[in-house]
Amino acid sequence: MWGKSRGAIAAAVVLAVAAVAYVLISGASNSHSATTRRNAAPSFAPRAAAISREMLSGNAAAVRDAIAMPAGVHLDPAAVESLAHLKSLAFKLATFNEQSPSAAVVRAVVTDSSGARRTWTLDLIRVAGEWKVAQSTSGPS
Repeated sequence: MWGKSRGAIAAAVVLAVAAVAYVLISGASNSHSATTRRNAAPSFAPRAAAISREMLSGNAAAVRDAIAMPAGVHLDPAAVESLAHLKSLAFKLATFNEQSPSAAVVRAVVTDSSGARRTWTLDLIRVAGEWKVAQSTSGPS
């Protein structure tokens, strides 16, 4: 069984790879002002549910579908297993802010197997018309 710190490290590795992909995919197009933000939570709700299912599925292909990863990049099976051991990943839809047509930010509450909660801030990018997790930062709940 994964320890909390080992599981968190594995999950962080997956999201770090996604962060690199985010930088490569978005490039300079990510420079936009706060005035372009708009709340599009209702249209994001179905995708949020899908991302949550995919991230917690324990299936590498599903996890890969939830995150922005370049083709050919190795997805660590330990990271997939670590994510699968989380109890829940609940998006706070009211925090969804679309910053441009291809970038958004949203918060989610993650509950681990011990019941401890932590808030993640997820940067999203739109890939082929679908929101994917580009990177996350973690903080206390």
